[in-house]
Amino acid sequence: MSLKKNGAGTLKSPPLIFSAPVQVDSSAYVMYLLQANQKDNGENEYGGKREPAITCQNIVFYNTNNGEYHVLDSTRKMLIKSYRTGPSSSDNYTNGNAVQSSGFIFYDIVIDDTDKDTKLTDKDAAYLFVSDRTGRNFRQISPDNFRVANWQLISKSNKVLMMATSVEEEAQKLQEVPFIYELNGKKPPYLVFDPTAQKRLAQLIYKQ
Repeated sequence: MSLKKNGAGTLKSPPLIFSAPVQVDSSAYVMYLLQANQKDNGENEYGGKREPAITCQNIVFYNTNNGEYHVLDSTRKMLIKSYRTGPSSSDNYTNGNAVQSSGFIFYDIVIDDTDKDTKLTDKDAAYLFVSDRTGRNFRQISPDNFRVANWQLISKSNKVLMMATSVEEEAQKLQEVPFIYELNGKKPPYLVFDPTAQKRLAQLIYKQ
């Protein structure tokens, strides 16, 4: 990002919108939700009208002890729709309160133009991401091209259970499919019940 000097000789950067700081647990870290400033024509740098439901385009994690900071992800464009710190998608937003409870921060984020309209908007499928409480170890934990309906962290096993629908099959209103992700492992998210198990269960149910 290039910086320009204004008339007073100080550095001037492209305008940004910062949220109020959100304290991360009882640590020295705070989060600043970060938005690109709206252009005169009402569009943002992502090519579309600003969506009121979108929380931000990135998050800055700032260490108040030493002044160091980093962004959640510097490698791609994204729209962060929400973030949660409890053990399930039904928990309340942090909304300025201290991040606590699970030890993780979960995010609903749009990174793919799933509706093929050439821009990222609230209509695109949001994937589930997770990081630690300092914004490190950030990664996607839901499968590509699946819209997550709800999720739950099982603390005893450190696994996340998700119900998701294929983006390609949404128009057909097919049933949600259960997925699982192991927070301590390196596997991608996978089906709770593989196709063989699903077939066996279907045969059992339809026999009745």
